Amino acid sequence: MDDDFRATAEELNKYLRARRKDSLLKLLKPFFSSEKTTEIFLDDAFKISGARGMLLRLDWYIELAEIVETLRPDRPSLRLIFLLATAESIMRSRIALNEGQIIAQQKGSWEVIKGFFQGLSDENKIQLFHGIRRPLGDEKGVEFGSVEKVIRILWQARNDAAHGNDFWTFQLPDSSMAVNGSLITEGRMSDKETFFSLDISITYDNIQRIVIETALAHIRTIMSV
Repeated sequence: MDDDFRATAEELNKYLRARRKDSLLKLLKPFFSSEKTTEIFLDDAFKISGARGMLLRLDWYIELAEIVETLRPDRPSLRLIFLLATAESIMRSRIALNEGQIIAQQKGSWEVIKGFFQGLSDENKIQLFHGIRRPLGDEKGVEFGSVEKVIRILWQARNDAAHGNDFWTFQLPDSSMAVNGSLITEGRMSDKETFFSLDISITYDNIQRIVIETALAHIRTIMSV
């Protein structure tokens, strides 16, 4: 029985690895020193069930976000739905591995998202902290005081878009705007708050990179256990 199960698991591993190899290599190669080191990482990760599941979720959700971009490039909050779904899905998987599936399912969305971003590198914390601010002259100051508040703004923009309340207000600058200036748009931190102005210099590509890097940090943690 054990041998049969092991054979089935190995076959599934080979199937998934072959099916998603090109997609995963394309997605992850920029985060490694070479294509060879990327392949080694994928080979090692696919041998571990939890890490493999996280990688597949990362690949699928990022792919969905890119599909949405081709359909509605002017609606970044729609892409945020899938980008933050990546973060939430990966973190729930990690919680399930550490604490059990029932506990993972019971945790609220914000708690899970917050836990995912606790894996941010110092460099990415700084970029997020400075990437979304209040406009100059606002009586409450320039920055929001913590990375957590910035993440909550992104999470709320995702919620507004996902639940159909508002998928057009929140905007992100494109790459050229990030070089030449920033974008003034609106956001909020919870369903009960009214919209307030945001000065945003961070791009969607920046946020996607941060999510992927943080996801890889969580995956490496699973692989090291």
